[in-house]
Amino acid sequence: MLERLGRLAAAGWAACVAVGLAAGGLGSPELRATLAEDGPGCPLRALTRIPCAFCGMTRATLALGDGDVAGALALHPLAPLVLVAILGLSLAIAAGR
Repeated sequence: MLERLGRLAAAGWAACVAVGLAAGGLGSPELRATLAEDGPGCPLRALTRIPCAFCGMTRATLALGDGDVAGALALHPLAPLVLVAILGLSLAIAAGR
């Protein structure tokens, strides 16, 4: 049961990254602005006002989806590496590997 729950969670993470990339590439400018400003916030930053290591990833993901690699790197220098790692690991876990 716990293994199945972990696989579902991993599939959910992969889906979130895919949706973020798709929204960046296919979404309207209004949708991208809404996601960037009102999307998932950082709980650490909300509580402490200190940015965490992943602050900027939502905006960087949207930029990568739009093909703006330089913009994504400006928002978070490790964005492409982190997104590839999250996608790869999530898909491997979801597949049961």
